[in-house]
Amino acid sequence: MDCHTLFDLHLEQGEYRLMPMEELERLEIKASYLEDTVAKLNEVVIDQERTIGSLLMRIESLEKKVEDLIEVSSEARPNRRPPHY
Repeated sequence: MDCHTLFDLHLEQGEYRLMPMEELERLEIKASYLEDTVAKLNEVVIDQERTIGSLLMRIESLEKKVEDLIEVSSEARPNRRPPHY
């Protein structure tokens, strides 16, 4: 066989098997696509992390506003029964 059509692949315990170059190229292409996919997914995770951080800050702000409104409304109303009781 032509040395350009086969590639040696090292297996366990010193064994070797010949891999056709086409199969090696196919695996390299597949690895390249997988690396691209991982990079894209990483960008999605980074964007989601930013969004989650922003949303958590907004939740904290809204919780503070609600606490302030509860405090103000409880100070404005005396603690007594409504007139219909």
